[in-house]
Amino acid sequence: VVSNLIQSDMHTMDPISSTGIAMRVYSVPSPIEAGGNKLERAARIGNKLERAARIGNELEQAARIRNELEQAARIGNELERAARIGNELERAARIGSELERATRIGNELDRAARIGNELEQAARMGNELEQAARIGNKLE
Repeated sequence: VVSNLIQSDMHTMDPISSTGIAMRVYSVPSPIEAGGNKLERAARIGNKLERAARIGNELEQAARIRNELEQAARIGNELERAARIGNELERAARIGSELERATRIGNELDRAARIGNELEQAARMGNELEQAARIGNKLE
């Protein structure tokens, strides 16, 4: 391809021809070369897109993993809380058993106290009977 340039723009161009117009020949790639370059460029772009897609997939997978880890942490916290509640319930059950035992002991002590009162009352009655017998013996 030949390009006609005005002489005033020729300070970097080829020497001026006899007509005063500079002539410069530019090399243009053949259509096959141009197509090859376009294919190479398209291939490079395709490779970049493919790489971007892989990165996108990896980021998506990382986000899923992060979500699963967050969910696992929440579940772990709930399990920890449940374990604490379980320990508190176990402790409450032990206290309940101790209270039940204390209640049984208290009931036995009440029964023993009633028996003690009845024995005391019987002893007083015995003393009174003994005293009445002494009086009866004196009266005879």
